[in-house]
Amino acid sequence: MLAIYAALGLLGEGEAPVTPTLDLALAKRYLRKPYDDEDLEIQVCLNAAIRWIENHTGKLLTRREVEQEASCFSAHMPLFYGPKPASLSIDYTDIDNAPQTIADAMIVRDRIYPASTWPLIATNTPITLTYTAGFEMVPDDLGMAALMLTAHYEKNRDAISVSNTNPSELPLAVRDLCRPYMAMGV
Repeated sequence: MLAIYAALGLLGEGEAPVTPTLDLALAKRYLRKPYDDEDLEIQVCLNAAIRWIENHTGKLLTRREVEQEASCFSAHMPLFYGPKPASLSIDYTDIDNAPQTIADAMIVRDRIYPASTWPLIATNTPITLTYTAGFEMVPDDLGMAALMLTAHYEKNRDAISVSNTNPSELPLAVRDLCRPYMAMGV
């Protein structure tokens, strides 16, 4: 993201923002919208773009705590959000209907494994995985994808835009920029 900030003139010489993130100021600069009259619409477009990229790649653009539910324990349980999942806590209800927490499960890449064996759980009760995941700093290519998608949403405020009778849904460049971050299905 530092390269994007520098390219858009948001950094002075040798200056770096404290937290280089995708924010309204960066989106407005990218869209060349210096006035405040469309801030709400631009922020909504940016939020939608970020959410699309996170859902498309499974990678969170900001580091934060997330919850994920499962219906049962398995040999290895996948974590849906990345990168770098950490600080895992697992809440469940045991066979005596008592709430329990596991704090010693191991995270290996994007999966969790029990320290010894998984416990038995009560019937029809969810397992809640709580962990921290996401980038410390947004990679430049994902940041650019978010800005491009924000511009696309801002320009085309309908589900499908039609220009010269050719409908277009999503800029292919956005998918191309996200492709290296996609989880490979096995």
